[in-house]
Amino acid sequence: METTKKCPLCAKDIPEQAKKCPECQGDIRNWFVRHWIITTILVFFILGVVLGDKDDKTENTTQQQSEQSEQTNEPNVKNKKATTAPIIKITSRKLYSEYKENELSADNKYKGKTIEVSGTVNNIKKDFLDNPYITIKGDQYIGDIQCMLNDSENAKAAALKKGSYISITGKLTGLILMNVTIENCKKKIIH
Repeated sequence: METTKKCPLCAKDIPEQAKKCPECQGDIRNWFVRHWIITTILVFFILGVVLGDKDDKTENTTQQQSEQSEQTNEPNVKNKKATTAPIIKITSRKLYSEYKENELSADNKYKGKTIEVSGTVNNIKKDFLDNPYITIKGDQYIGDIQCMLNDSENAKAAALKKGSYISITGKLTGLILMNVTIENCKKKIIH
């Protein structure tokens, strides 16, 4: 005798290996199998995010190693003060227009650097992984500055309203789709 299971849609007994219910004609395969195109896109997206982060970490480790070797070659390292790169201050519209005009030039100028962006809040949302972000108006029609928030900034973001003027500080990661993305953002000023 063939083993059976209950159809999740109509609760009738159906063969264990059935992909469609013979009674209600419902597709009983799991979501990922039914939507294989979306699943494939998600897999590639997640791989890109994971591998992209890995490349950044490798680059940072190599840079730190080269800095350490330079310091060991210099005499009197104890007397040297650590210098931090200045924060680049720019408006959201100016930043977006530079990326729109020449993405390579803008990446060379801003990518990986800490910047302070000021502008008008366009949206306060969560991405598909439930991470909070704020978009600041960049272009009049299409693109924005997308500021991915630290968990510590959730309460401050919840108090924001569309149209508020804000300054955000974070590390610029570049242009992703139509938005210039900044990570580890911290809200500075609201007017």
